[in-house]
Amino acid sequence: MLRLKNLDKEVYDNYVKSHKDKSHFLHSESLTEFIKVENNLTPYYLGLVSENDEIVCATTIFQEYLKMNYCRLYIPAGFIVDYKNKHLLKTMTKKIVDFAISKKALSIEMSPYISDNLKDEDKSIIIENLKAVGFKQTNKSSDIMLKEKTERIDLTEDMETIENNFSNEIKDYLTKAISLETEVLVGSKKDLDSLYEIMLSINKEEVHSKDYYETLYEILNGNNYTKATIILGKINLTKTIKSLEKKIKRTSDQMSIIPIDSLTKSSKDKLANLTKQKEELTQELEKFRIFKQEHSQESTICAHLLIEHNDKAWLLYDYNKNVLEETYLKYYTYYKDIKYCKDHDIKYLEQISPSILTEFNAKTIESIGTYTYKVRPITNFIITKIFLK
Repeated sequence: MLRLKNLDKEVYDNYVKSHKDKSHFLHSESLTEFIKVENNLTPYYLGLVSENDEIVCATTIFQEYLKMNYCRLYIPAGFIVDYKNKHLLKTMTKKIVDFAISKKALSIEMSPYISDNLKDEDKSIIIENLKAVGFKQTNKSSDIMLKEKTERIDLTEDMETIENNFSNEIKDYLTKAISLETEVLVGSKKDLDSLYEIMLSINKEEVHSKDYYETLYEILNGNNYTKATIILGKINLTKTIKSLEKKIKRTSDQMSIIPIDSLTKSSKDKLANLTKQKEELTQELEKFRIFKQEHSQESTICAHLLIEHNDKAWLLYDYNKNVLEETYLKYYTYYKDIKYCKDHDIKYLEQISPSILTEFNAKTIESIGTYTYKVRPITNFIITKIFLK
């Protein structure tokens, strides 16, 4: 006989760690505690256990309090369960519904995270199983739930193969960024200042307080299976200017050895190309000199925040200033995100759609959506339509 049991945080966390293929970073105990504080929600760590207390399924549930002592329950990444096992899913759902009734919950909202690379027929089975146990697919979901589409880069291939799959355009961008002496570095907690400054410069309205990001960073780095990493794209303007000056001199030297008095069609074409190249380099140089006068010698243009969980990573924040775009530093920073993940044995890098990762040959992954179980359908209708308008 299976029963639902409140789990200690440590016991729950160990279960998450031991089920890599079924868990998401939203399942982690540390992030659960963060969501609890930031969204004023009450979390519960629950497990479906056998007679000998062996956990066969687990989940975190958030309780949001409503008027008249009612509440809603949220399961951001769903149960940690094999959704193809209809009997286990049915049992877990029944126990969770009983729990919901005891809490005077109107509904249960869930966005299941399913295993990687499932075939379409497996997804269909999972969707049918969810509907069979009482869940209905919904178009709306809260901000803490999984999103419907992500862009995923498969990092199970070797790095050379991954790079060969980049378009020629992306390869040219990376070559240009490297030639201009741009740098991409792995940052530390102090570099949250750069991330926050760039965030504010791009979209103040959607930015939380600085404490929010500091707390998130600390929490994600406070255990041994989730990790937050800052990736910074920087340009040293002195180095870049010197690099361009050398290129201009090299181009001028090449032009000077072309015999002007006896130009052939080939040498005319070469001279024209070099002249155009020198003009473009000179324009670039002038732009960088002006930018250097207005800014410091070194400028951080890009700041990204990666979340690692087991053998997967998510690009949670990626902010890029709309300046010096001709350096293609933005693309170089995304490339370094990918390279960092590969070097740290990450199998997949994902980001919510739309994402620039599509330009690096990422594939769109569609989730199976958000599902709602109406525990008290009539009361839910009255409360949401009348009292929560």
